[in-house]
Amino acid sequence: MAGAIKRKGGASIEQEAMSKAPVEVGNAIVTGVGRLKARFVIHVPTMRYPASRIGEENMRPAMRAALKLAEELGLSSIAFPGMGTGVGEFHTL
Repeated sequence: MAGAIKRKGGASIEQEAMSKAPVEVGNAIVTGVGRLKARFVIHVPTMRYPASRIGEENMRPAMRAALKLAEELGLSSIAFPGMGTGVGEFHTL
């Protein structure tokens, strides 16, 4: 989903996120939104190594980190893309 956010919002989102890297699983950062119709983009990694498969043990801390940062930002709503559904191949049965 990071690729879709970059395509829709513009390269500035990824550039800002990369300037704050590395971000460990279980942590979150916030960036500007580029061309997206939103106030913030919250980034939460779901994998420790690029293109590694992930499981629930990675998704839970990522979701908690996103929700914590959203609360700190005073947000009343948040939208989640399909986290980990690309190269991470996360799925449930």
